Amino acid sequence: MGRAMTFAVLAGACAIGLPAAVLGDDTATAQHDAQARFNEGLLRVQSGNFEGARTSFTQAYAVLHKPDILWNLALAEEKCGMALSATQHFKEYMRQVTAAGERAAASKHVQDLAPQMGHIDVVAPAGAVLVVDGVSVGDAPLSEPVDVEPGRHHVIARSGGIAKSAYADAIAGQVVHVSFVLVEPDAPPAAEASRPAAAPAPAPISVAPRVEGPSSPATVSSGGSWTPRVVVTGSLGVAAVAAGVAGFVLGQKSSSKFNQAQSLRANPGCLTGCPQLGDAVNVQHQDFVASEVLWTVGGVLLAGAAVTWFVWPRGTSNAVGGSELRVAPSVGVDGAGAVVSGTF
Repeated sequence: MGRAMTFAVLAGACAIGLPAAVLGDDTATAQHDAQARFNEGLLRVQSGNFEGARTSFTQAYAVLHKPDILWNLALAEEKCGMALSATQHFKEYMRQVTAAGERAAASKHVQDLAPQMGHIDVVAPAGAVLVVDGVSVGDAPLSEPVDVEPGRHHVIARSGGIAKSAYADAIAGQVVHVSFVLVEPDAPPAAEASRPAAAPAPAPISVAPRVEGPSSPATVSSGGSWTPRVVVTGSLGVAAVAAGVAGFVLGQKSSSKFNQAQSLRANPGCLTGCPQLGDAVNVQHQDFVASEVLWTVGGVLLAGAAVTWFVWPRGTSNAVGGSELRVAPSVGVDGAGAVVSGTF
């Protein structure tokens, strides 16, 4: 009720101050309509319809730029939760009135609304045109921070044909600072300033190392070469197969000699002191032993190939620090294996 009485008292003062129609019928009609909108706004305030009152006061103030209408408009906006518009109109009201009491009353409302808004303190070269969200807010330096709705805002400073911009995130009740002024370095002492400037030394030319990727002590040679893991495993496998084949051949020879010895034993004339029988038995025994050894070696080599394949460290290559490793299979009558050679 107290706020409604404030609306009503100021409205009466505004109504008394309306001028007579001396500028023509159109002007008189516009002023009459504005007065009707103003009175309509008062009635809406009394009924608690502050949004409707705000609309009526806005229409009235568009024609009659009276401080009293502006005061009522700001009050209606405050009641509608429009803190930014209300603050702007309260400050405009303070610029239009001169009475200390009226200015103090408007200032009290501005202080009460301040925690609901963000405030941007813009620092720019003197005379720079400042724009916030596309709306000019004056020339630098500003007398006070710019009131804005909480959130992100685009700030522009234009000076000497150059425009600089920045974004500011405003928080309700807080002041965010935006500066477009560069800090100049301190001027050198007068004695040093009077000295002739020395010729600048030529800038050294530096060559940055070219980095292709992370270095590694072990590199894999190009050209489709096999890795030691494949070579060693394959060599062991080949040696195992070779040992198996040799063992099979010698086993067949041993079997043949065994059959020959059996035939000689069946001959009555060759039971004792027969050189052929002794030779056949000796060769059969040697071939049998060699066959068994080769089969064993072949099995060991095959197992070694399997272990090498699964145990050999991944990523090992055939060139380490400039060294070269070569692995070659070796198969002979007495056995089989792998020969490893290299240069360092």
